[in-house]
Amino acid sequence: MLFFLIAGLIQGLTEFLPVSSSAHLAFFEKIFSIEEEARLSYAVFLHFGTFLALLLFFARRIERKVRERDYSLLAKILFSSLFLLFALPLKNLSALSFTRMKLIGIFLILTGILILATRFPKARKEEINYSAALLCGIFQLLAIFPGISRSGVTIAILLLLGIKEEVAFEFSFLLAIPAVGMANLSEAFHAFSHQGISFSLPLLFGIFLSFLSGLLALFFLRKVMRMKKFYLFAFYLFLFGLLLLWLR
Repeated sequence: MLFFLIAGLIQGLTEFLPVSSSAHLAFFEKIFSIEEEARLSYAVFLHFGTFLALLLFFARRIERKVRERDYSLLAKILFSSLFLLFALPLKNLSALSFTRMKLIGIFLILTGILILATRFPKARKEEINYSAALLCGIFQLLAIFPGISRSGVTIAILLLLGIKEEVAFEFSFLLAIPAVGMANLSEAFHAFSHQGISFSLPLLFGIFLSFLSGLLALFFLRKVMRMKKFYLFAFYLFLFGLLLLWLR
């Protein structure tokens, strides 16, 4: 129960905050000496909890966009998501990097530098063009490597391009729905085809915690965006990155 308490909270809080959930899970696995196959047997369920949180949080926005027939936004999301096709050839390389703490630490620091750069004010606009969608797609692909935060790099690149904070927040997480959904399906296929998976009370507890903490993380990040304090996450990434560089 304690294991799933920690794992559920880590997954829920770090999946949406710009601090790299994969880096935190890799660190968690090293501390608890968890093998990769064991990780896949529970991570798929914890990811499902956060995916449900994402759908619930944006349900009204999605309904409104569908009602308004916002095909332009849908086209840009699909365009950005095309880059995920390149994730399959990089999957093995990404899996190998889960055990390399120093490499993850470097990625965390690089993500922090990108986020810190958003500190400098720019004129803000609401329209996301295809050039911005292209960059979001490329940076989202890079986030398959632990230490590169998907939400962190996509929101940061939009802010650096002069997109308004709330628009960047919304586009980043609407873009996350196909990305996270595809990743969950891939993990589920691997877990159910290669391992005997069984539900237990601690596992259900972990799923509920990942769902609840994921919702709280989304509300918290939206508030941070409205306060224009997104850049503050960079300092946490620097500290965590330096810790992993020091870790043997």
